Amino acid sequence: MTHTTSQANLLWSTSGPVIVACLVQPQVSGQAQYTGDVPLPPNALHAAFVTSARPHARLLSVDASAALALPGVIGYFDHTSVPGDNMIGPVRHDEEVFSSGVVTCVGAVIGVVVGETEAAARRGAAAVVIEYEELPAIISIEQAIAAGGWLVCLAADCFAAMLCLVWLFPLNA
Repeated sequence: MTHTTSQANLLWSTSGPVIVACLVQPQVSGQAQYTGDVPLPPNALHAAFVTSARPHARLLSVDASAALALPGVIGYFDHTSVPGDNMIGPVRHDEEVFSSGVVTCVGAVIGVVVGETEAAARRGAAAVVIEYEELPAIISIEQAIAAGGWLVCLAADCFAAMLCLVWLFPLNA
């Protein structure tokens, strides 16, 4: 698709002509098509994440048997389902696809339930039973130092050329 600037695309302001971006016309006119507008193919499956309800905890057990017994639930997948390495990351592979030992935030992805419908997948995800061992939440630099955390990098060459300040915490805390 070729976009050209014509007299119709010009608006005037106190500082002179302003070019209206042609690319936004489908969005502002309601003509743009989004993924939610595209019908799913027949027999498409739906997924719902199983996420941590704790900000900092060790995963003692994850039991998906109740979810798998629900009608419409096809499967449950977690770190044991990942072929090869469970680690990902844009620069360093230092983040888990699925949390396997310690969760470090509410919403950390532990697994995914797949179902015949979105509702079945969500019901399945809610039925997964997770047993946690609460760990102390570290929310300040002072707490991180007291817990034995240490400074790893303060560099301008981090992802997206932004300064980063990374504190690591012992996993056995």
